[in-house]
Amino acid sequence: MSTAHQETIGMAVFTAVFVLVLVLAVRYQRREGRRHPWFFPAVFGVVLGVVLMVVTASGTAISGW
Repeated sequence: MSTAHQETIGMAVFTAVFVLVLVLAVRYQRREGRRHPWFFPAVFGVVLGVVLMVVTASGTAISGW
């Protein structure tokens, strides 16, 4: 299997998990009665995305992919 193919699958899985977490977080915030249910999930999503990009980039550099 090619690396590009693995990367595509990885991105698809990441996107699916990311969207799922975001939706669940927003639903939870709404249930709690927060005024801005999108704020914290959005911040969390951005932070998570940056961390995963850094980890992926360093992992790629280390393994030599």
